[in-house]
Amino acid sequence: MLNTERLCLGCMNDNGGESVCSICGYDSKAVNDVEFLQTKTWLCERYLIGNAFENNGEGVTYIGWDNLSDTIVNIREYFPKGSARRNSDGSVSIVTGNEFTFNEGIMNFLELNRKLSKLSGVPALLDTVDVFEANGTAYAITKHIQGITLREFLIRNGGNLKWEQARPLFLPLITTVAAMHEVGIIHRGISPETIIVGRDGKLRLTGICIRPARMSKSNMTIQLFPGYSAVEQYGYDIECRDGKYTDVYGMAATLFRVLMGKAPTDVAERISNDSMEIPSRYAETLPKFVLSSLANALQIMPENRTQDMEAFRISLTPVSGNTATVTKDFSRTQVVTAVPSSETKPKKDSSGKKYAIIASAITATVIIVLALVAYFLFGKPAGDTGTPSSNPSSSTPPVSSETQGGEIITPPEIGDNLYQVPDLIGKKYSDIVDKVDYKTFFTFEVIDKDFSDKYPRGYIIEQTPTSDQSVKKGTNIQIVLSLGPRTVAVPDLVGKTADEARFELMKLGFDYNNISVIEVYDADKAPSTVIAVEPGIGTRVDTDAHIQLRVNSAAVGDSSSSQSSATE
Repeated sequence: MLNTERLCLGCMNDNGGESVCSICGYDSKAVNDVEFLQTKTWLCERYLIGNAFENNGEGVTYIGWDNLSDTIVNIREYFPKGSARRNSDGSVSIVTGNEFTFNEGIMNFLELNRKLSKLSGVPALLDTVDVFEANGTAYAITKHIQGITLREFLIRNGGNLKWEQARPLFLPLITTVAAMHEVGIIHRGISPETIIVGRDGKLRLTGICIRPARMSKSNMTIQLFPGYSAVEQYGYDIECRDGKYTDVYGMAATLFRVLMGKAPTDVAERISNDSMEIPSRYAETLPKFVLSSLANALQIMPENRTQDMEAFRISLTPVSGNTATVTKDFSRTQVVTAVPSSETKPKKDSSGKKYAIIASAITATVIIVLALVAYFLFGKPAGDTGTPSSNPSSSTPPVSSETQGGEIITPPEIGDNLYQVPDLIGKKYSDIVDKVDYKTFFTFEVIDKDFSDKYPRGYIIEQTPTSDQSVKKGTNIQIVLSLGPRTVAVPDLVGKTADEARFELMKLGFDYNNISVIEVYDADKAPSTVIAVEPGIGTRVDTDAHIQLRVNSAAVGDSSSSQSSATE
């Protein structure tokens, strides 16, 4: 066990007990804010508290030392601003009159971090190693990764990245957020401030908070990220709540910042004057499918936006068949501006729906302008066969929650305020939690996951109470999710790009870190595509097995040729 007196309380590295750390520059005489736990405090006789490096309306994060495993950790403490008070012994008490806000928040905090603890091994997350209550509040302990924020990384490296550099960084991140969505977690704060670039060059997502910390009209001090937060987070009177598409907006806005060197115009300004500036030097070099993907994902109104991470990932894949339905394009002009409907920002009043209508009209104007410019500059979009097509996301409202495959899902009322429990077995969990009717009558909690040969990964295999029971409104339904089969057949991935093949394997349950790419050369095969898989196609293996993708090295790294062919 390490002598903790030698640790720097700013970075938790062994610096020999220096007064000013030669590694990070932290002064050992520094103290945390009086509202926070002080440095050198021991938590549960295991975790040493160091510098408090981040705080928001939900709580505070400290760098710490796990004396049991001798590792650096992050310690997140639930400490809602305005509702919590620090006592002299370090414990937390509730400010009088804020009991409901504090207690509701702590329950949400524990539930969120327990869900995160079940996502151990997801590539772009910091593993949660401990969740517990102490000191009158709650704590979540995660692994610590040495690195800097994406914002700082971009500042140090010229302000932006090329698409060829950004794509391999963001695909694991997109896959990670999709995995979070499968278990009912929405981030609501994806931005360059909440993404860490590790020393290994990989991106990790941080800053995951409970819902009230990132939504207006809550009882908690909120934290929004101008340019990256979606309109539904600002409290405008629109019909759509936050959902998967909220994270799509944040992810797309972050990718926009990475590629363009600046954040998109904040949605609070765009809702009354929807303009999007694309510097010509970037618009001329980015593939059309990337511009189209960003245009779709950055739509103001949620119903017009790319709806989930899977659709966003597909839209970033240079396959002509995937771009055929994309109708919104950024042009290669420097500025694209719609005619503003008003010179002032909308005010919250009883006519809130008016602003949704105005924003939709602005969006429609932008689409028409972009489509005309794109047509005359580019010709027909990739995959256009000459047959007019419509984009359902821009012309129709979201799919009603009242039906699912023609089946009315509003649970029948049995009488005496009892409702029939729906049969959830065999249904995809992410579809269930998004249904408004279901959420009106029941709450859902994932209590376990297990392998299943019958149901794919992410589908429900058990529920309590069962569908033959009648319960009161608001009853919690506990769910067991499928991890997919324990053993699966290696799929035919020949002809796919390495990223496409990796994603297909991850959807089957394989670990990202267990998928390796080996470059080989075959002049007769398409460049930069998979030409063989090991173990062989059809072989049944455990999902924790190592998979090797053999990718044709002909023109590997020269992605410009494949991108240009996909965008012509």
